[in-house]
Formats: sequence, C-alpha cells, structure tokens
Amino acid sequence: PMYKYVPNTHINHYKAYCQDILDQLQKKLRKEYSIRMHSVLIGSGATNMVTKNGKAGFDLEYNLILTSVPRRLDRSPGEIKDIIRKTLEELIQDKYSDEQGCSSSITYRLHSLNGKRAEFCFDISIIRKHFQVRNKCRLVWNEEQGGLVWEQIPASSKQDSKVAAIKRTGHWEKVRRRYLDRKNRRLLSQDYSQPSYAIYNETVNHVFQSIKGL
Repeated sequence: PMYKYVPNTHINHYKAYCQDILDQLQKKLRKEYSIRMHSVLIGSGATNMVTKNGKAGFDLEYNLILTSVPRRLDRSPGEIKDIIRKTLEELIQDKYSDEQGCSSSITYRLHSLNGKRAEFCFDISIIRKHFQVRNKCRLVWNEEQGGLVWEQIPASSKQDSKVAAIKRTGHWEKVRRRYLDRKNRRLLSQDYSQPSYAIYNETVNHVFQSIKGL
C-alpha cells in the first residue's frame, strides 16, 4: 500500500463531527469553568492534504487555543488538561476510545467494527497565550520534570507567508505532488523519523525556494 489523498467528500463528515464537539466544548468550558477558547483545524486537514495508507485510518488535528483561564489555573497545566478531557468525555460518542497516558495531546480513535484497526483519529493540542511570555505556548509532557509544562512555540507567520506566495503564483499543486511523493519515499525506505507536519514544512520550504528563482 502507498499513501493516497483522501477525498474531501469522505473527510467532510468527520470535520463536521469534530467541529460540533469542539463548539459544544467551548460553551461548556466557558459556562462551567470560566475558560474561554476557540479551535483551529491544522495540519493536513486545514490544507486539504489528508493522506491514508491502504486500509489504514486518517487523522484530523486541531489546536484548542485558550484565550482566558482563571487565575487559579495559571500554574496548573495538568489540571487544565484534566478539565478539558473530562468535558470531552461527556461529549464524545462511546465508540471513540480515549488514549490515556502522558501524551501532551488528547487523542480519540474511532475503530472499525472488528476493533482491529483505527478508521479515524481526532487529535487535539492545547495552546495558550502564556501569562509570562509573549509567544503562544503548547502544553507538552516534560520527561525531566515528570509532568505537563507550557513550552513556547515559534511564530508561524513566515511559513504562512510562504504558503500564500506559492498559492498566489499558482504552484500549490506542486506542493501536493511533492508532499505525497516524499511521504511514499519514506514509507518505502521504512524511514519513520519525520512526522507528517515536518515533511509538509520541508516540502513548502523546497517549493518556495524553487519559485523564488523564477
């Protein structure tokens, strides 16, 4: 099996489901915990470049961006995640399984009828404008500290401007072809060292450099 793009007609049902859950989450967090947030679809789902390998499933990734958090939770990232997970548990359908553990993200998987493979993965990262720094921070697991911490993430404005330039000059299809080709070449060589988002960023940078010389 090789990676292929998943048709948008197949993905739209899952996008609608995820967005409905996140909209309900937003209301419950504001009402019950005074936490304000909004969600953003990121990664391949945001660029209509979702891939799957054969009969394997695919995933949609969201950033859950906290815009206001009660002062008592400022220094309690673990409690914030627990509140969000607990609230999601009240909203997610039973057929989705929650992957517990020390992962920094919250992940739910929808399994096939025989339960042997995952058809779809709903992955949520928690982001906030931290009270001590200017940049946004991502909630991550820190092995040395043995707990969840807020880690600064670099601004993405440069990457966004590259994507805009590529689309403006009519070269986006080149990104799609090269991204899929790079994923399949790594699959054939059994090189799993790079996550999909890193391959995507590498592809965007390569195509951007090529059109700069035109």
